[in-house]
Amino acid sequence: MKITAIETLVCHARMRNWIFVKVVTDQDGLIGWGEATLEWHTRSVVAAIEDLSQLLIGEDPTRIEYLWQMMHRQHFWHGNGIVRATAIAGIDLALWDILGKVTGLPCAKLWGGPVRDHVRTYCHLGGGKMEDFYETPVENAARFGDLARKAVADGFTAFKSMAVSSTLPIEGLKPIRAAEKAVAAMRDAVGDDIDIMVDCHARPSPAMGLQFAKALEPYGLYFLEEPCWPESREGLAAIAAAVPPTAVQGARYPERTVWQPQSQQPPASETAPRIVDPGAERERNAREQHHRQSGENPDLRLGEIEVRVNELSHSF
Repeated sequence: MKITAIETLVCHARMRNWIFVKVVTDQDGLIGWGEATLEWHTRSVVAAIEDLSQLLIGEDPTRIEYLWQMMHRQHFWHGNGIVRATAIAGIDLALWDILGKVTGLPCAKLWGGPVRDHVRTYCHLGGGKMEDFYETPVENAARFGDLARKAVADGFTAFKSMAVSSTLPIEGLKPIRAAEKAVAAMRDAVGDDIDIMVDCHARPSPAMGLQFAKALEPYGLYFLEEPCWPESREGLAAIAAAVPPTAVQGARYPERTVWQPQSQQPPASETAPRIVDPGAERERNAREQHHRQSGENPDLRLGEIEVRVNELSHSF
């Protein structure tokens, strides 16, 4: 089985272009679909996919890790940067789609099997109406309360809002107080049994993001997404440390995460803050308790695996 073509399909939406990746094989009807959307970088990502496709034509699409390593390392520049990482991710998804079709298995099975029977969902405030989510003024606290009640009436037990406005790197209390009132209105509208999330869209500076995080902490947010600029790792770490456990990074780290033993990890000031998923957090705590009771050292085992992976990857 060989890859014969890699194509892109751009769907023009109202606020962004959706980029879909189609990997075609020499097997009749066997194709894979991936997605590589990157806001305001449509032409860059499409061109990057075209460049990467030259490496993959004629290759076996089921050798997914080999092809990922080749895309990441083969060119003069390794696969750093958001455009190239997005292009690689879109192709990678399509390859997994092909492998699932070849084996007749869902990707969950290919990755070791499902770990839960259902996935809880949440909605964006406004129920899919973009104007309600993106354009409701933070100063209109009553509207946030109304939209929160509607989300619960629609059957959701959690919802996400944009109750933080764009700010200058340093501002006074006005935007902080407006965000407080909007979140307070939502909490008053739905009570304590509903989970509220706030997405800052990485617009605040680290200084302002820290102020927003502290001001909103009393309202028990499920998470605070992208509370400051994604390139400011120290700022994100400071926010995460100041208001545990609700600060999260969001979706703007293009690098593949590497597991290392604690002794090999860089200082905290050089690392990104921990991404918090309360469900995953509970599972992790349970695993750690099991390892403590059984005497196992999972960090050592992961570290040994990582060393071997690095040895293999450097052979490219």
